[in-house]
Amino acid sequence: MSSEKHAAHRAWAFEGLDRLQSFLEDSDFEGSQPDEAALLDRTRIDLRDGKYRVVFLGAFNVGKSTLLNAFLGDEYLPSILEECTTKITHILRGDAMRSVLRLSGAVNDDDVRALTGLMQACHIDATVEKSEDAPEIIISYKNAVAKDLQNSLNALITFNADEDFPLLKEFRKKFDELVVYLPNDRIEEDIALVDSPGVHSISETNTKIVQDIIPSCHLVICLLDSQSAGNEHNKGFIESIVKHRHRKVFFVINKSDQLNPHEIDPAGRRGPAKDLFRWLNGIVPHPELFFVSSLYGVVAAQLAGRRVTLDEVGDNNKIKVPFNVQQRIFESKEPAREAAAYLLEKSNFPALQSRLLDYLYTENREGAIVETVCRFINDTAWRYARPMETKVELARNVPRLTELRRQRADLTDTIARNQEESQRLLVEFQTMANGGSLNGFDYQGYETQVADRLSKTLIDEDVMKPLKAWVANDENLQRAKAEDYRPLTLELEKNLDAFIQRTQTEINQAVEAVESQIRARASKSLGGADALFVEPSGSVRANIVSIDASMGGSYLTFGFVGAVVGAAAGAGLAAGVPGLWGAASRVQELVDRLNLHLTPQAETILGTAVAGLAVGALLGMILRSFKSDDARREKLNARIAEKVEQILQRDVRAQLLEQLEKRRETFAQTLQQAFDAANTKLQHEISVISNEEAELVRIQDEIVGRLAPKIEKLSEIGRSAREIVEATAPKETE
Repeated sequence: MSSEKHAAHRAWAFEGLDRLQSFLEDSDFEGSQPDEAALLDRTRIDLRDGKYRVVFLGAFNVGKSTLLNAFLGDEYLPSILEECTTKITHILRGDAMRSVLRLSGAVNDDDVRALTGLMQACHIDATVEKSEDAPEIIISYKNAVAKDLQNSLNALITFNADEDFPLLKEFRKKFDELVVYLPNDRIEEDIALVDSPGVHSISETNTKIVQDIIPSCHLVICLLDSQSAGNEHNKGFIESIVKHRHRKVFFVINKSDQLNPHEIDPAGRRGPAKDLFRWLNGIVPHPELFFVSSLYGVVAAQLAGRRVTLDEVGDNNKIKVPFNVQQRIFESKEPAREAAAYLLEKSNFPALQSRLLDYLYTENREGAIVETVCRFINDTAWRYARPMETKVELARNVPRLTELRRQRADLTDTIARNQEESQRLLVEFQTMANGGSLNGFDYQGYETQVADRLSKTLIDEDVMKPLKAWVANDENLQRAKAEDYRPLTLELEKNLDAFIQRTQTEINQAVEAVESQIRARASKSLGGADALFVEPSGSVRANIVSIDASMGGSYLTFGFVGAVVGAAAGAGLAAGVPGLWGAASRVQELVDRLNLHLTPQAETILGTAVAGLAVGALLGMILRSFKSDDARREKLNARIAEKVEQILQRDVRAQLLEQLEKRRETFAQTLQQAFDAANTKLQHEISVISNEEAELVRIQDEIVGRLAPKIEKLSEIGRSAREIVEATAPKETE
């Protein structure tokens, strides 16, 4: 490709970025404008600076950061499992060591002071300041000491940072990436190494890495664990990088020092490589695989640079040196140099490093930066257009209408089912309340419940038996007679109230058992039926007439009978009893004094009648006095039984039946109302759905008319970018 052609492609790439930038202000843009603007700015900087980017991907504890340290020649990056990286870290060559934190949120002076305090607490000689030109914070280190950078990164980008350095917890949320500049001649000036956050598997790699970093990189270093190198879970992810992102991938099985020699086979004929090559078949043509010990590579560089001693290496239980090699090392003139050379050779790191540079500078050098940017432009244009295309597809096809119609039909069916279920439950309730057979069970019904609990057997046992026992007590009987039978009346009332309350409680429990079955069925249909709970009826009370009034009639009866008998025999008795004749004479005197004109025969009858009345009364008292307590008890028990029968079988039964009928009607009405209310709510939902259907039809034309032209403009940007990619991409030689 001529330099003029390359310059034209490069100029158009800037233009494409500008056109994408202008779309961020469009009302139909969906996404974070600040994030997208920052991404476009970084891509513009990448295009201007022309760096080749190498992205390192790997799961937790696979040794990704250690491999990067091998490239850097010292432990600049945290590398132990507990300190895995959580932020995207770009590593470039610079004049001085500094870390640039690219901010995604606003920082204040407190954040700067907290970060400065951390540097001081960690004994790191560095300054912290906010950039005036970009949303960045810059940490400038006075000395390019690897440990200083590692300690500061421990507090900024590791998983344990929130626990170990809680004062920076909120600040860490304000940046997702940082750029580390190192005055290190092991880093080529035009290469950027990108460390990604550790994940459980390669396929779980952060979305930002997949969408933003990989499309703009030139080479992917994929680190795999030797025990799971052929993990099918990663297959689709690798395929997306190679076939869709068009990125070159080097596969690295790290920690080769832990493998047996026969397991190390880059050709893929045995060991971990065999499994890896099997699932890469058809995805990656001629995959390039490297077995590397990053640890040995780092330690070798540290030994060569005199940053660790041979004794310190000997104390590292992860480094295994055969005995014969140890003898050779200690017998050499420069043991440290000899050990470094041995570890470097065993690490196989130089082969990976050499191949990486060869690929970037030979196979991928011509037009790689412009190609990468144009691929990014194409992907971004599609990404910006895709939400609008989705809206147009929805507007044209209106799948929501089908869903709404289905919902409306479902709601209509539910209403019909509710109506059927309510009628079915009402019929079942009436069967259970009135008595009858249902689903293999026989129900007594409320009336039978009342009759059973007011049976003569229960009344005799629970009411009459205690009352008879009370009357049988002489002391109770004498007290009752002395107090006009009021104690007996109170005892009767107490027994009746207890019996009635117990009876009503049992009936209410039986009724509640029936209602709870219906309520459970209704709850299943309605999704809850608390409104179906009906309060129990009020207490039934007995109307008890005092016993003394009823028993007083016995004395009156005896007196009346005696008077009749006495009057009938008055004349005969009066002739033989002087006292009674005296009474007759006094009657005669009273008649004369009142000037009553009576015939002699009438006067005689009146006198004898008065006398007979007196005799009768006396006779009644005499007859009454001959009645024994046993006879009195018998009379009382008969009268009590009569009253109890009257109260319970007439008054109480009527009240219970009336209450149960009202409760039955109330529950049935409440049941129907609950289903009616549910159906009313469903009818409202149907109305809302119908309105939404009409609204969808109305807006579809407006959406298509507004979005189609914008989609076409973005499509044109993507087509132009793809044409440049096809013209600048290196030809496949495989």
